[in-house]
Amino acid sequence: MTGKNKKFYTYTLLYKRHHMHKWIFILICFSFSSKLLADFPPPVKAEDSQDVVLKMNQLITASEESLKRLKDLKEVLLKYKAAEKVAINNPDNTDNLQKLVQLAKEMQTGIDENYLQDYFPAQFLDEIRKLAQVADKKNILPPK
Repeated sequence: MTGKNKKFYTYTLLYKRHHMHKWIFILICFSFSSKLLADFPPPVKAEDSQDVVLKMNQLITASEESLKRLKDLKEVLLKYKAAEKVAINNPDNTDNLQKLVQLAKEMQTGIDENYLQDYFPAQFLDEIRKLAQVADKKNILPPK
């Protein structure tokens, strides 16, 4: 082979190899893309959309129930604060103290059931826990 033909032959081989690598790269890309496309979920059917609507309705119902529990807890808190003021102003009235203790028990139960401990000051939680413990005890003698 002459020098000119040798350069042309080398160039042709490099070009063919480059072309071959390009086709191998394209084949690899297509094989991976077909694998990726196979992993996509099938299109949404009418039944699936009804399931989504049903789940959304369940979520809304659960949220409404949770909101109702929180509103009820707020009412108990307002009653507790009112009973606390009355008990502070008139500590000799056992009925008011008993009402305060029962409301504290109800508050503690509501806070614990709704996992709201992080939303109240630690001092307040400690106060209602101590009062709620009194509500759990039986045969408490009235104060003298």
